[in-house]
Amino acid sequence: KPLYRAIQLLKRLTRQLLIGHGVLFEQLGFRYYGPVDGHDLPSLQNHLQAVQRIQGPILLHVLTQKGRGYRYAEESPDLYHGVAPFVVENGIAGHNGAAAPVGRQEECASISQAFGSRLVELAAHNPRICAISAAMTVGTGLTGFAEAFPQRFFDVGIAEQHAVTLAAGLAAGGLRPVVALYSTFLQRALDQLLHDICLQNLPVVLAIDRAGVVGEDGETHQGIYDLGFLMSLPALEIFCPISCDNLTEILDYAIKADHPVAIRYPRGKSWPRQLTAVTTGSAKPASATDFERIRRLRQGHHITIAALGSMAGPALAAADLLAEQGITADVLAVICAKPLDFETLRDSVSQTGHVLFVEEALIEGGFGQHALPDLLADLPAMHFRLAGISSQLLCQGTRDQLLSEQKLMPADLAQLAINMLKNN
Repeated sequence: KPLYRAIQLLKRLTRQLLIGHGVLFEQLGFRYYGPVDGHDLPSLQNHLQAVQRIQGPILLHVLTQKGRGYRYAEESPDLYHGVAPFVVENGIAGHNGAAAPVGRQEECASISQAFGSRLVELAAHNPRICAISAAMTVGTGLTGFAEAFPQRFFDVGIAEQHAVTLAAGLAAGGLRPVVALYSTFLQRALDQLLHDICLQNLPVVLAIDRAGVVGEDGETHQGIYDLGFLMSLPALEIFCPISCDNLTEILDYAIKADHPVAIRYPRGKSWPRQLTAVTTGSAKPASATDFERIRRLRQGHHITIAALGSMAGPALAAADLLAEQGITADVLAVICAKPLDFETLRDSVSQTGHVLFVEEALIEGGFGQHALPDLLADLPAMHFRLAGISSQLLCQGTRDQLLSEQKLMPADLAQLAINMLKNN
């Protein structure tokens, strides 16, 4: 046995010396082979057949190029990671190829780009600001930050848990970390978010991209689950901006906050119509660092529509449709889901007697369900409805297709409001 062990050790050391790449995997007990060319199919098939005859755990290292065989995807692999239908011959997305090429389309003004641009501006004047990505630098709008401040940018790879704990450590050390993650992947780091950030009350900014319906990104990327678990976390403020301008204002506030702040925003562009206030949401700010939490977009006395973040635009459009039928809606854009400006919401519902909650997240455990107990305690005779994502699973489709399927388009919301008023 000693001779056998010595021979095995010599073989392992020789393999590590020759191949180099697989030392870590060999130490973990894997037999490492590679790297091999993943685009050479005959050779790849031979390797796969060969390793089948080997006993024990095996790691076959295969090298491939993202987008191989399609020039536009090879040149811009990140931008072609998930795209809408496009013309294969020229890489242009849109009806009849009339829109901008996919690569340029992603560079247009979007909520993610607005976030990234504003963060660069803030970091230029605050050396404590740093940014963390989990292999989604382009998708979260952090390319400009990474180029401008390479020493303050950290891409930890597909390791959201590490990203969140790293942010906690940086914040504990006096920095102002901003963690930009996709909503659907944040749940991987729930343990770290609770224990390392929220329970420690550390000033970390969570930029939660793709919150809500993501359209062409597909079933696995629907950002409809995060709000349910974020609402219960202690010390965490949760903002849902209603526009790009609103997002930059919230980011300015979050960077200065002395506690964790989450900012949830959807994929793509913001609502094309201006969402300006007709009155101030809160009577008086709680402090000099307080922030607008509810914005009244329309005054009315028949029904209150409390729309969370991205649904403010559709809610306002629904109010226009209701006005055509003589129904006035008090439209409240809820910018901060937690803590809620309860006084403004209660005052509105006390006048209308009806409230329709609208959110681009699961109804179960969402904003509406969290607001209802206190509201019903104060106004037990009120009537309410919850509009949001009712299905636990969403298929792939355009954003409008999925919102229509969930009855969250303006016409759907208007009809729901009409039914409420008719039945009550």
